[in-house]
Amino acid sequence: MTLAHLRRAAHTLGLEPWELVQRADRLSSDLRTRGVVVHDDKPRNLGKLFAGGAAILAVLAGGAAIASATSATKAPPTDGRKKSK
Repeated sequence: MTLAHLRRAAHTLGLEPWELVQRADRLSSDLRTRGVVVHDDKPRNLGKLFAGGAAILAVLAGGAAIASATSATKAPPTDGRKKSK
């Protein structure tokens, strides 16, 4: 992944590039802890590289969407009504 790809992906996800790298690093560590083999070297097949990058972005985007939805459900209503229990 080039720096330009990293910046574009981070911008698409609403993150800073360093945040995207940090999340990917944490995800990699979590997967390794669960026994998943995570390759640090660049694959020789460009198609696999793009598929792997897309998979990582999909996982990160899903996590961001869940986090966003969770925080949105905890926010009080903005139309002046009381929050229902």
